[in-house]
Amino acid sequence: MFASTLARSTRPLVYASTRQAFASTSSCAPSCSFSTTCSSFASSSSSTPSSPPSSSTSPRPSTSPATYSDSHLTPSEAELKKVEQRNTTPPPYLSRALGMTNKPSTDPVTREEWKRNLLSKQRRLDERKHLVKQVSKGYFNDYNELRHQGGKKWIAPNTLVREDLSLYFPDIQGVSLANKAKTHTTDLWKGKISLVAIGSFRSSEEHVKSFVRPALSDMKDEPLFQYVYINAQENPLKSFLVTMFLSSLRRQIPVQYQPTYLLSHQSLEYLREPLGMTNKHVGYVYLVDSNGKVRWAGCDWATLNEEEALRKCCHVLVERYKKDHAGV
Repeated sequence: MFASTLARSTRPLVYASTRQAFASTSSCAPSCSFSTTCSSFASSSSSTPSSPPSSSTSPRPSTSPATYSDSHLTPSEAELKKVEQRNTTPPPYLSRALGMTNKPSTDPVTREEWKRNLLSKQRRLDERKHLVKQVSKGYFNDYNELRHQGGKKWIAPNTLVREDLSLYFPDIQGVSLANKAKTHTTDLWKGKISLVAIGSFRSSEEHVKSFVRPALSDMKDEPLFQYVYINAQENPLKSFLVTMFLSSLRRQIPVQYQPTYLLSHQSLEYLREPLGMTNKHVGYVYLVDSNGKVRWAGCDWATLNEEEALRKCCHVLVERYKKDHAGV
């Protein structure tokens, strides 16, 4: 009891001595930098804003493809693009020329060519690699890839691919929507600059539309320009169903585009990798010159830069063709 009484009586003396020691220590300590910073920030905020920092110290603007504007898309297209590309990483730029090394031909394969291909060791190795790659994929691989990773695997270039570095567009056979005549794409290139689109699903049609609108608007009266759409239906049953609704397709497709609107059931299994068509649910667009070479390519939803690049490249190719054939 005596100890507790002594502790209560000495507690005020301890508090007083502690406050005195703290006051003496604070009087000789330097001023607090945080309070100085806060006061200077308040004074600077109330004054007139200073001039922006020089370009040497300012951060560089982001050049990520994900920052591109979608103002060129309709509201519904922008919403679909947002859903498809949700939580996906920005794709890289196209790093290689697309197409085939050998110039395609519409001539049927001769017996000698068939025998040579059959006995070719390199061809068998390529076939084996292709089969191993296909076996590792599931039936819904393209659909799942579109859901989880997005369909845009690369960004289209801003300029044309050089003619000496470009590759050939393969020959694809189809039936013309205008007259049901069998048509080879190789026969369409001569004397024309061709904007070629390939689609198999409704989603791919929307992708193609996001690319071609300005180019088709600019080139609608240009006789050297043509728009080729390949409706690729590799599934025999689906191809049969599409042919049952040709009259409905003719009502939807403008008359001027029907002669070069091709319904194709040709297998594109060995053409997808050379053309960069890694997903069946994605639309692909190619700009092909009069020699049948792929000079520009785009895929999935177009960015504003890609849409403008395609429009400019169409003009450039047409003007070059006119210049090269001015005296002909």
